[in-house]
Amino acid sequence: MKNLLYILLIFFLNTNLSADWIYWKSEYMELQKEKERLALELEACLKKNSSELESCRSECEEKSAKIKVLELNLLEIQENSSEMEKNYQEEIKGLNGKVNNLEDTIKILKNDKTDIEKNLILKNEEFIKREERYKKALRYLKGKNKKYRTECNSKLSECDSANKALQNELEELRKLTGMQKEQLERMQNQFTDLEKRLANEIKGGLINIRKTQNRLFINLDDRISFASGSTVLKKDVKPVLDKIISILKLYPENLISIEGHTDDIPMKSSRIRDNWQLSSERALSVLSYFLEDKNLDPRRCSAAGFGEFRPLLPNSNAENRSVNRRVEIVVTLP
Repeated sequence: MKNLLYILLIFFLNTNLSADWIYWKSEYMELQKEKERLALELEACLKKNSSELESCRSECEEKSAKIKVLELNLLEIQENSSEMEKNYQEEIKGLNGKVNNLEDTIKILKNDKTDIEKNLILKNEEFIKREERYKKALRYLKGKNKKYRTECNSKLSECDSANKALQNELEELRKLTGMQKEQLERMQNQFTDLEKRLANEIKGGLINIRKTQNRLFINLDDRISFASGSTVLKKDVKPVLDKIISILKLYPENLISIEGHTDDIPMKSSRIRDNWQLSSERALSVLSYFLEDKNLDPRRCSAAGFGEFRPLLPNSNAENRSVNRRVEIVVTLP
């Protein structure tokens, strides 16, 4: 009997129907529903886990691909870094060489600096000596300046006095300028009168009139004045001289100079020894005729002979010589 019970117990334990023998029917139904619910939850969980597993697998594959790319990039970076390291090493070597050169240069500059400092000290001493010389020169110049200032003040006062005197002279000159203007107007009037009254003689070439700022020149051609080698006035020239005198005596303040001129042909006769004498005596003949008119003041008249030494034209031909043989009446403003 005991063996039978033991067999039955083992049978119930090894089968799924063992619960039906333990629980009531209602409880069994609930347990069955719970079992089905748990089975559904287990299936849903398995599905969810499988989808998550697939997602994890794809994510793992994607990440593994990225890891491969990163590994490749890392390798490339490692290769580039090795090349860059080589380049940096070479640059470092070059920089070290430059540093060494700079250190050598600094040493040279330090030596130069020492030499420069020595030179500067010497130059400074020289400048100090030069400054002392300049100070002495400055003191000397100050003394000179004081002396010159005193002299300048003295000369300035003299200049002021001279300036006042010059101002007075300037006033006098202004007055004289007005007088000269009047005299020039009178000279122009004389020139105009002579041109009008001697128009025929001027047109015939027997007389030539010209003027400068303060002088009037009346040239008498020797064809109407004198015979060849003679100092006696021709009759034909006297009416012309009368016209000239009638105008000149209207201006008694003028200075009248009679000048005789010849050509370069030497003159020699029993009475006339040379051209000096001929030109002088002809000038005196005209002056004597002028002074016959008592309205002319002899004190304002003169005569001179210049021979052949003041020609108007070169004595190169007969025509030029004829021009140079002349008596010239020069009227000058006082």
